[in-house]
Amino acid sequence: MGGAQRTGGEWQATEGNKPMKKRAFASMILAWSVTLSAQAASLADRVFAKAKGSPAMLQALSPADRQAIVSLLPLAIGPGGSIVDNTDCRRDARPALSVVDLRRDGQPAVFAVTGNACTSGATGASLYLVAKVSGQWRLYFDVPAIEYRLLRSQANGWPEIGLLGRYDCIGVWQFDGRDYKHVRNVDDRGNLCKE
Repeated sequence: MGGAQRTGGEWQATEGNKPMKKRAFASMILAWSVTLSAQAASLADRVFAKAKGSPAMLQALSPADRQAIVSLLPLAIGPGGSIVDNTDCRRDARPALSVVDLRRDGQPAVFAVTGNACTSGATGASLYLVAKVSGQWRLYFDVPAIEYRLLRSQANGWPEIGLLGRYDCIGVWQFDGRDYKHVRNVDDRGNLCKE
């Protein structure tokens, strides 16, 4: 097993108690990074295996896009190959992804519902929105919710989003030019909820 020891004020890689040559150390680091990359790739493959969306939106996501998206979600491969949350809980996360054309511009965005009672409280899941703007994938929200609705109303070129959780009211989220923010709660008919 590799490690490190301090000799003469400098840290040196070790194999057992013997100093490791720089080439061997570099090989060990390379093997470790390749292993992590392979795990991330297989995680992205697993998470996107059952993703929903139009064929055009699903095909618009390259393997690099899929990996970038999954890297923004709190997911990991757990024991036996299951997908778990990557928090201290490490419980089954049951991710469900929907790939949509959020801004009606032909660019895919991803809604992910994932989590459990440990990560998301009594709601039991959280909703994540990941979209690409200016060439970068970004997480726009992470909110305990079990379902979303794209609303007809818009703000700053992005649709308002209704989030459903464990309450009767629908939380309406609006894009402020930088982030989505909660702006109001409405009932099924669109009337303001009494708070």
